[in-house]
Amino acid sequence: MFRLTREVRFSVNPEEAGELSGSPTNGFAGYPSLLGIGHFFMLEVTLVGEPAPETGCVVNIKLIDQKVREIVVPIVTAFVRRGRLAGG
Repeated sequence: MFRLTREVRFSVNPEEAGELSGSPTNGFAGYPSLLGIGHFFMLEVTLVGEPAPETGCVVNIKLIDQKVREIVVPIVTAFVRRGRLAGG
């Protein structure tokens, strides 16, 4: 068994800015990028499995990034924005 850990960084901005509609502009600082004052997150994803014989990889890290942005970022964004609205 092999373990693959990937850190995915992303930001939640105060207002909708079409964050996930364009291409990433800053791979190190995360995507969606922070625009002004907002919230910055780092999420560690760990997968365990056997490497695929044809690639030698457990999974392509771009797939991890895609799934985090597709599933996790909208959930965290909704949570942050609800908290912002409720807290004033």
